Amino acid sequence: MRNLLLASCLYIAASQSAMAVQLRSYVALSGDQVRLSDLFEGLPPGRDQAIGAGPAPGGQIIVAAAQLNAIAGQFDVDWHDGSGTAHVILQRSGTPMDPTALNAALKAALAAQGAPTAFDVELIGYAPPLVAPNDTIVPQVGALQYNRATGDFSALITISGDRTPAQSLRVSGNVAETATIPVLARLLPVREPIGAGDIKMITTRLPRDSANIARNASQLIGQALRHVVPAGAPMPLSELTTPTAVLANASVEMDLETGGLHLAGRGIAEQSGAVGDMIRVRNPSSLAVMMAEVTGHDRVRVDPDSQPIVGTHNQEFAAR
Repeated sequence: MRNLLLASCLYIAASQSAMAVQLRSYVALSGDQVRLSDLFEGLPPGRDQAIGAGPAPGGQIIVAAAQLNAIAGQFDVDWHDGSGTAHVILQRSGTPMDPTALNAALKAALAAQGAPTAFDVELIGYAPPLVAPNDTIVPQVGALQYNRATGDFSALITISGDRTPAQSLRVSGNVAETATIPVLARLLPVREPIGAGDIKMITTRLPRDSANIARNASQLIGQALRHVVPAGAPMPLSELTTPTAVLANASVEMDLETGGLHLAGRGIAEQSGAVGDMIRVRNPSSLAVMMAEVTGHDRVRVDPDSQPIVGTHNQEFAAR
C-alpha cells in the first residue's frame, strides 16, 4: 500500500511539472524577441521567458510543428503535435521610415562633396524600409558617389535604432539647386509688358540649365514674352523681349529734329517694333516711306538726314 501511495504522489508531481497549454495560431509581435507565451497560451505565472530573436520590423516567421515540438520538450510544456501540420505565425509590426533623418544625412554628405549652397534632394525609385514604430532611426551615409555636373548621386545607407536591427539599402537620386526667384503670378499674353503686379517670388528647384533663369524681379519688369510662359514657372531669359511699342498699320506720331526746330507729323507704321527698333513709316499724304526709330508707344523719330525709300520727301510736319 505504501508503494502504491508513493507512486501516486510521484505521478501527481510529474503531471504538475508539465504545463497543459493551448497553441496559438497568429501573434502580432511588438518587440524584437519571441517569448514562450507568444507560442503557447495558458502558461502558469513565472514560466514565461524569451526563447529567441523575432523577425525584423514588418517581417514574419512561421514556426512549424517540428520546431514547436522541440520547443515544448525543451521548456517542459505539455503539448505535442503528431500530425505535423500545426504552426504559429509570428508577425512583427513595422512602419515606413520617416524620410526626414535620411534627407538630412544625405544633404550633409552631399554638401561636403560640393553640392550647391541651397539644394533639394530627389530620390529615384526609393521604397522606405520598415522600422519599429516610434523608434529613433539614425541613418549613416557611405559609399557616396556624386556627379557635380549632372547632380546625380548614389549612396549606401545603413540604418539602425533602439528597436530596429541594422540594415543597409542602396539609394540613388539627383540634386537640384533651389533659389527664391521671380515668376509670373498670372498667364500673360505675348508682347504685353510685365509689371510689378504680374510677378511673385517663390522658392523652387531650378532646372539644370539655371544660368538662363531670371533671378530677380528687375529682370522681368518692363519686359514682354516672346512665347507664352506658364504662371509659376522659372522664367528663361531667352523668353524675354522688349514690349512692342508700335504695331504694323498703326497711326504713329513722327518726330523730327532739324535746324533747332522740333517738328511733328502723323504717319502709318508699316512694321511692328519695340523701343529702339528701326521700322518703315509711311507719310499718308506724300506716300513717302522712310526709316524711323521707335521711341515710345505709337511714337517714332525720323532721322533728318534719311532719304525717303518711296515717293517724294513732302512730309507735312508742323513746327512746335
